[in-house]
Amino acid sequence: MSPLWLQAGLWGLLAGFGLVLGAAIAFFAELSHRLIAAVMGFGGGVLIAVLSVDLYQPALIRTLRPRRVVRSTGCAMAGP
Repeated sequence: MSPLWLQAGLWGLLAGFGLVLGAAIAFFAELSHRLIAAVMGFGGGVLIAVLSVDLYQPALIRTLRPRRVVRSTGCAMAGP
């Protein structure tokens, strides 16, 4: 088993490689504006969803009222 700092460095290198690969594809390939807009829209939606979940959990823990939790979860799932 390798040291923890080496594992962390290799995982970081693997994660950073995706950024380099994406930059190379964007630099050398001709991508349509529609595709770029779709990818950016998807990324923005994912960021908003993660932020919502991250903020929602502490609020549920603070309330500790089952009816309120069920009601707010149902409203969140139903949408606007």
